[in-house]
Amino acid sequence: MPRRSQLRGPAIIALLATTLAAATPPASLTGNLHLDSAPPVVWAMQVETATDDQPILLTATARADGLDLRVTATPDAATGRLRWRITKGSIDPAAWWPALRARAGLDTTLAGWGAGGRITLSGEGTWHEGRPAGAVALAWDDGTLFNDELGIDLRAISARLRCDDLTSLALPAGQRVTIGQANVSGITVNDLALEFARSTDGTIHLARAIAKIFGGEASLDPLDINPATPVLHAAVNLTDISLFELVTFIPEAIASADGKLSGRGSITWDLGSRLPEKFHLHIDRSDNARLSLAAKPGFLSSSASPRLALLPPSWGPLARLFNPRNPARAPLVEIEMGRTALTVEALDITLTPDTPGDHRSARVSLQTRPATPGVIKSLSIDININGSLREVISLGLDDRLQTTTP
Repeated sequence: MPRRSQLRGPAIIALLATTLAAATPPASLTGNLHLDSAPPVVWAMQVETATDDQPILLTATARADGLDLRVTATPDAATGRLRWRITKGSIDPAAWWPALRARAGLDTTLAGWGAGGRITLSGEGTWHEGRPAGAVALAWDDGTLFNDELGIDLRAISARLRCDDLTSLALPAGQRVTIGQANVSGITVNDLALEFARSTDGTIHLARAIAKIFGGEASLDPLDINPATPVLHAAVNLTDISLFELVTFIPEAIASADGKLSGRGSITWDLGSRLPEKFHLHIDRSDNARLSLAAKPGFLSSSASPRLALLPPSWGPLARLFNPRNPARAPLVEIEMGRTALTVEALDITLTPDTPGDHRSARVSLQTRPATPGVIKSLSIDININGSLREVISLGLDDRLQTTTP
């Protein structure tokens, strides 16, 4: 079992008092600190005794692979407190990510994740009766988070965190994290910005989350995440989403698309799971959004008979006489072959990710009308996707086809 060394406030005070009473030249202590999942740390403490114009100065350093920390402290005779300041604080998250993840109790949730970048610490305050006071600031620059198994890659992360309560580690409002680019299973999100706070009980209060996605913008309504029941129920707002970018995951069904869409959606995610349980999006505002179907003969026209049976077959020759051509069939052929564009009036997407990485299922429901007015007034299309989003397994049309009376 690795040996662990730990110096707390009372030990520091005792060391200072002993050194002062002995009135010896500067004294120092060194040792090694071993933490689970972390590189071994070489620490040192040096006490410089007081002079006429200089109080006792304690300097503590900790160095390891990916760690360079230096803290100075001086006793305040008037208050009996120890005043401390971080004069150097540098952490390489790639080396210390496993230890930080274990410390936060997230080994299971964040299994398979890696991190990189550069973290710097600064801060100052006091130490009294074994309790720290003051503030510590953390800056994370050029950060990365990635999970190769899930196909998730977050880059250009910048975080600015400040803690004013060093006992409970509560974080006041205004904590900021930005992510320049996030790639999630082939979907790209840019300029993601988060603002949040953390209560003394660990609850995360997300005040703002906004990002650029699918050529438009997505944001979350403010929400709370309770660490005791870490389930995310988030409402999503989407503005000016590019229909072309949105339908790229069903290329076998859609030949072309353009225009903008806006609407709302929702996400349900047990954060103990690696992927969301369900994502739903409803588009109810369209800015000249149009699409053309990929050519598939019979996709629509097979549901429309060539002729209309106005009289029952038992009427014999008279029934055949009143058997005109179906005026909807030819327009349906033009639509299913992609020669007639469809104006999108509403769109629903329900996505249910599956645990084994890229395999998932989705349902896309389109409410459309032909861009060119004619016999067909509206057309409802359901697209069912099973397995990978990159592979359309089944493509079906429901029976909600409306036409004018011939």
